[in-house]
Amino acid sequence: MTDPRATLHNPTRPNAAPAPHDERLATLGRLVAQVTHELNSPLTTARLIAETLDLEPIPYPAMELVQTLRRELEHAENIVRDLLIFVHPGPVAFDELDPAETIRDALGCFERRLAAAGFALHLELDEPLPPLRGDRHALRRVITNLIQNALHALAEVDGDRRLTIRAHADTAHEPRSVVIEVEDSGPGIPAEALPRIFEPFFTTKPLGEGTGLGLSIVRELVAKHGGTVEALPAAVRGTIFRIRLPALPAAETNGKHAGPAQPAAAPAAPAPPASRRTEPRQLRVLIIDDEPELQRALQRILEHLGCSVTSALDGTTGIRYAREHDFDLVLCDVRIPGLSGPEFLDELRRQAPAAADAIVFMTGDTITRRIRDFIQSTGRPSLTKPFGRDQLRKLLAAVEAGEL
Repeated sequence: MTDPRATLHNPTRPNAAPAPHDERLATLGRLVAQVTHELNSPLTTARLIAETLDLEPIPYPAMELVQTLRRELEHAENIVRDLLIFVHPGPVAFDELDPAETIRDALGCFERRLAAAGFALHLELDEPLPPLRGDRHALRRVITNLIQNALHALAEVDGDRRLTIRAHADTAHEPRSVVIEVEDSGPGIPAEALPRIFEPFFTTKPLGEGTGLGLSIVRELVAKHGGTVEALPAAVRGTIFRIRLPALPAAETNGKHAGPAQPAAAPAAPAPPASRRTEPRQLRVLIIDDEPELQRALQRILEHLGCSVTSALDGTTGIRYAREHDFDLVLCDVRIPGLSGPEFLDELRRQAPAAADAIVFMTGDTITRRIRDFIQSTGRPSLTKPFGRDQLRKLLAAVEAGEL
């Protein structure tokens, strides 16, 4: 299949010579950056509203609709994320990691969904597995994409619907490796489609039900880790995706994930009673975002999480509020009216330095180098849109613990 990226042309100049490949990719990247930035804010708004409704005492039939809405939003978010990864894979941050822990982490997002759909999950992990050197987020994405692919296949099945995830160490060959398999009992992949299953934009799903990017991203991320991935027919019915990743040589491990756990150290002495807080402190949060619907949705869910919230639609107002009041957390969109991100931060540091030390930027654009470099230069954490209640809860916990 011809890569659609190679067929981009200028419709106003039908006879013009095609642009160089790199220029076409850059054009595609800019287009995707603009589109995803426009999509990520409404996706965040819709997700926060759905997760707020999830906390309300609403009738069961309405709750079913809310759960369906959340699943569809998750599907839309994954499409946007796949597009972003495709046009801008980004660097991978290698570190020693436990493959079993990574698999369980990826599964955590799906367990309730699997149970609700009546899918049987079988987890077969030979532990302890040798550690890998890899990017935790990238490998989690690999497992997540394969699970999503399996769930789509299982949705077409009447009767036995099983998802099996296995992992074992291959120490019989050098270099040693970790083999991860994701198997479903779906209808399987047609034999003629198997050679093309990892091609970008190729899909066996009906029109409108997939981008054809999930498996190509899996292959790209696995290759970045020096591994391989293949699709095989299952013994009885369904498909097996088999990943082989090089294990970290024993001489290079830091011992964190190797072998049995060491005896736990003696527990630290308890804090004196006077230092213990009987009830969590109500955190004071300032939101600076020029989209009223997103601002209101964010305020509602933060109030559900026990925060006192103040909102501003522009940077000037936000700085004034920060100067007049004390805030534990300042959530600020990178692109706000009147001031650019760097200008806003400089002005905030000058007029309200305590608020500058509490800032967390929000952005729906992770492709534009200028924005990525700016966020990294601040040394502050950030929230990538679309985000939801879980990310906010973790952020608030970190603020409460004094970790930000």
